[in-house]
Amino acid sequence: MEPGGDHREQNRPPAPACPGRRSPPPRGDVRAPRAGDRLPLRLHRVIGRQVVINVLRSALVDHRLVSIVGPGGVGKSTVALALAEEEIGRHGGVVQVLDLALCAGPEQLFAYVTGALDLPPAKPLDVAGLAAASGDRPMLLVLDNCEHMVDAVADLAATFLDGAPHLRLIATSREALRISGERVFRLPSLEVPSNETSSAAEALEFPSVALFFERAAAVVGDLVVEDADVPFVVEICRRLDGIPLAIELAAARVDLFGLRELAARLDDRFAILGEGRRTALPRHRTLLAALDWSYETLSPAAREALIRLSCFRGAFSLSSAIAVAGRDGLSASDLIASVADLAAKSMLVPLPDRGVMTYRFLETTRQYGWRKLVDAPFRRDVLRRHAMVCTDLLAGAAKDLLLMRREVWTHRYGGLVADVQAALDWTHSQDGDAAIALTLVAAAAPLGEQLFMKADYILQLEAAVHRLEAGEARIRPEMLRMSLPLAHMQLHLRGDLQNSRKTATSAALLQTEMGVRLPEVLAAQFGHALIEGRYAEALAIAGEIGELAAERDEPALAMLGHRVAALAHHFLGDFPEARRLARRVIDSPFEFLPFSVNSHRVSMRVVLARCAAVERADDEARGWVEEAIRQGRDDNVHSRCLALGLGAIPVAIWLGDEARRGPGTRRSPRSPSGTASASGTRWRTISPSEWTVRSENPGRRRLKRDRRRRSARPCSTCYRPSRRICSPPGPGSASNRVR
Repeated sequence: MEPGGDHREQNRPPAPACPGRRSPPPRGDVRAPRAGDRLPLRLHRVIGRQVVINVLRSALVDHRLVSIVGPGGVGKSTVALALAEEEIGRHGGVVQVLDLALCAGPEQLFAYVTGALDLPPAKPLDVAGLAAASGDRPMLLVLDNCEHMVDAVADLAATFLDGAPHLRLIATSREALRISGERVFRLPSLEVPSNETSSAAEALEFPSVALFFERAAAVVGDLVVEDADVPFVVEICRRLDGIPLAIELAAARVDLFGLRELAARLDDRFAILGEGRRTALPRHRTLLAALDWSYETLSPAAREALIRLSCFRGAFSLSSAIAVAGRDGLSASDLIASVADLAAKSMLVPLPDRGVMTYRFLETTRQYGWRKLVDAPFRRDVLRRHAMVCTDLLAGAAKDLLLMRREVWTHRYGGLVADVQAALDWTHSQDGDAAIALTLVAAAAPLGEQLFMKADYILQLEAAVHRLEAGEARIRPEMLRMSLPLAHMQLHLRGDLQNSRKTATSAALLQTEMGVRLPEVLAAQFGHALIEGRYAEALAIAGEIGELAAERDEPALAMLGHRVAALAHHFLGDFPEARRLARRVIDSPFEFLPFSVNSHRVSMRVVLARCAAVERADDEARGWVEEAIRQGRDDNVHSRCLALGLGAIPVAIWLGDEARRGPGTRRSPRSPSGTASASGTRWRTISPSEWTVRSENPGRRRLKRDRRRRSARPCSTCYRPSRRICSPPGPGSASNRVR
């Protein structure tokens, strides 16, 4: 039998102890034996499977053979036995359970079956005795654990179905029997909560968490379920893919490691999740034994494919699999057959993706294969191929960003983050490939800017830029192209204004020395001119971007020129021109603009909101802010911070909307990576009517609060209460910088 416990369970498990209270001991709910059935007794309740059991019960009405298929430890036996009892409880009859794991191989199957069912030990198998045994009552036969001799079991099941019309079969296996009349049901893992789940009561609504806490309470009798424990338990259940066997083994280690340490050490799960129950079948006593059982059922070609493909952290297509796992003597068709075999045996999870079939490993299965790949003689070749595939997959990321809807782009390229990070780590390792490393670092820039990568990526990008800067002249243009994403990430992910400025300045000097003009360098120069309050210079750079776009005939680059010009005009106080350009950019057909870290649809709405607020069009300003926030929610964290830090909070203060500005008025929202705002510097937005800028010593300014006349509309430059409109301050002006 597999883990998962007893059979009596509802759609949602009864809630264990509330936060701060001790968890109750697990309930037994033992089924009483009945004459005529041979169901094994169970000591634990089933958790999270009642909906599945209902579906399978309906399937048994129309199909005489229902096969429950899934990876090892997912709970196939538990569900099958619970389904068998519900069927007999509803309709009467006889139930027989044959645990085929007790047979070492096909040669023992005949003797085991005839002995268990009291049939004549003669071939061909005479199943007429089954009818005599059950009389007029229906009979249900459970063939449990078929995967290690699936061909022989398929022949046996066909014989049963042909010779005993009153018989129905339930089979559990890691692959389907593939015979006539079979209804295949792939059993999913237990549902796992999202990372946003924070309360114990909410987390316990999910069967994976309920199973974990119930089994942990059996080990630690005084276990207390606290809200502070939830992130660690969610992490454990997610990283174990919701597999009941793995969750039970993890829960049994809570008394040794505690929740925090257990979650942190799951990279070494095969060592951590050691011995389980002594009464369990050998293949269910450890996680490694469960995977070994599945591995032994594979053909030699499928085993090699499993090992080679374990380098993939996320989903992969057949073409990527062929590129990585191919070798001399192994044709593409042979590899495709091996992938199909792995999927059929529940070692790979098929994932239809917008008309294309992709595949992924459950993390435990992938780590099992990775352990074997680490010691394989072909390891370096596989990892080099994997890095090259990642580079090829990223080739269109920058171009697609301009044309694809944000959610489509994120879906296509977001799933590559884990693989790209792994490939970068290998290429920068001692046995990596330095040439691929440079290409991959550059190709990964859109992911680094738009999605969160590990902090190591910035270090790798810095190393690549410095290497190219000191290299031959022919490779220096590549360094210039990489300078913008590096400056962006230094600024937005680290909040490192000084090094970001240094990167942009070095690129500008090298550009002048080489006599070229690249939009990446101009964009970096513009960003720092704007942040540091050099608005006239920023406007001049915007003009250069426009000129370069005209020379190259690139409409997207021309629209970038309009966008940065709108920002410069706004901070120079030319509101009519800023509004005109902002509306033109919003109406453009591009989903994203090149060399940008945040969305133009957000930044231009922020410009329009600020212009409207300064010009006393309060309702219009609020409308643009709401649109900016709505657009920002669907974009990256930089766009969300921009919508709030430069849009919603200042406008709310200027309009006197105390309820709207909320707790963010002293510091704008910080991104998860530690950035303080979308513009890269650290902000605090104090009410404009409170600022007085006073010069004390040369090169030094002090901000002093003036709490008088709070209700007056501030001047947009000096922020003193006034009806005169001056040029508004930018993100680098004295009135917005943190002192």
